[in-house]
Amino acid sequence: MRGGHVAVERGLMKRVVDRIEHAPACSVIRLDEEEKRIYCGAGFMLARFVDAKLVELHDPGEVTYQSDRQAMATEAVGRAYAWIDTTEGEHWMVMCSSYELCEPRQLTIADPSAYASMANKVAERVINGLG
Repeated sequence: MRGGHVAVERGLMKRVVDRIEHAPACSVIRLDEEEKRIYCGAGFMLARFVDAKLVELHDPGEVTYQSDRQAMATEAVGRAYAWIDTTEGEHWMVMCSSYELCEPRQLTIADPSAYASMANKVAERVINGLG
């Protein structure tokens, strides 16, 4: 199932959305000390949270170089969907910057436009050589 789920009653589960702060420049999720160990540098990433805690960052743009950038983009988008489909928790697109996750957008089956936006962003970054 695209988007996964956490087997916890809704009423007891912590939510990532409750961590979002609306800063002057953009919305952010500030990382705690434990989450900072997962942080792997600035850039576009997919983030996975369990019980509102960051447990993994995934860079779908990490694909083997090919002369055909469109093929690379297709592979990268496929890797992003596969990662989401095979991992549990809440999945979000984020821009990592200074130990903050900026402009967070949840990827959920209730919002198919989020998946389209993610696929577009991944493909665009690979095609333009931004990885």
